[in-house]
Amino acid sequence: MSTYRILSIDGGGIRGVLTARILERLLEDQPDLLQKVDLFAGTSTGGLLALGFAAGWSPAEARAFYVEKAHWFLPIISWMICETWVMQSGRNMLFRV
Repeated sequence: MSTYRILSIDGGGIRGVLTARILERLLEDQPDLLQKVDLFAGTSTGGLLALGFAAGWSPAEARAFYVEKAHWFLPIISWMICETWVMQSGRNMLFRV
């Protein structure tokens, strides 16, 4: 029986930035990780990431997409929660992840 590798990515709105960053870090240790994946799958924002990776985006490109364009497709409440957390923590999480 052959091996079939699936990368399944959970949803979570703007937290897709964190998922992309985690994959960036994994690729530092395993540079060919995404080339070994046979199927990319995801729910909600994870589905957007899966589409990007299947199209050849790097995790860094996906993270940049979220930072630059998320306000177009994520509900305003996600941004309000994120901005509230950022204001309380005193740092800009989107650029420091």
